[in-house]
Amino acid sequence: LRGGYHELFKTPKVEGVCDVCGGTKFSRRADDTEEVVRKRLKAYHAQTEPLIGYYKAQDKVSAVDGMADIETVQKEIDQALDGA
Repeated sequence: LRGGYHELFKTPKVEGVCDVCGGTKFSRRADDTEEVVRKRLKAYHAQTEPLIGYYKAQDKVSAVDGMADIETVQKEIDQALDGA
């Protein structure tokens, strides 16, 4: 998705005009609603989040700071996968 926008946080430079292609037809995914996000988060907390504790107990979880620069993130991932 080259020209993805957010109505509050990532708007096109010119309102209503795509920065990439100049198109003026914008659409929202049918599943891009608050209700759908709430359902997904509820499912995550019920079904996925508990796995973190399960795998931590087996010493199979590594934390990586995804907000660091790309090189640091890559190094941390490589170290985690190598078991370092």
